Amino acid sequence: MDESTFTFTARSAQNPDQMATFTLQGGTVTVQLGNAILERVEHAFDSVQGEEPNRFTNWIEPAATGALQKVMQPISLVDFDANMSGDALNIVAWVRVGGLRLAPIVVTWKQVDNPAGAEAFVAEIQQRKEAVLEDSKIPDVTDYWATWILLGIITTILPLLWWRMLQNRRSG
Repeated sequence: MDESTFTFTARSAQNPDQMATFTLQGGTVTVQLGNAILERVEHAFDSVQGEEPNRFTNWIEPAATGALQKVMQPISLVDFDANMSGDALNIVAWVRVGGLRLAPIVVTWKQVDNPAGAEAFVAEIQQRKEAVLEDSKIPDVTDYWATWILLGIITTILPLLWWRMLQNRRSG
């Protein structure tokens, strides 16, 4: 695996203050969000909260802040993906809880100021991911919390439905 460092700063062509810096080192990605993106998150919470306190925003703000802090920590390349669509750069990073994928964090720059640099960044991620995936297992369906919750619901409901059908056959 390539242990060298590769750094790319994604910046919006329309608003250069909206930026994030990604540093690849070995099998991880470190993300440093620019002040404009952090201010947008704070502004979103302020506009949702309004004048009077709301229990939902009081609950969701720490969760979102925690997710952003999680992104600030190095992310395994297995949980990180980037692709280009024209001049748009799309980034997806998965937040893990208890070792399982919980939720994706998706960031899109509709038009980056350096498309050639963004394409080189995406190519470098793909190259390093291939090396990492050769060394470790590929995430499967059981790598997501939603799968385990769905399996739990199914294993609870199916026996109940089967028991109810048996009761209906016996009584009918």
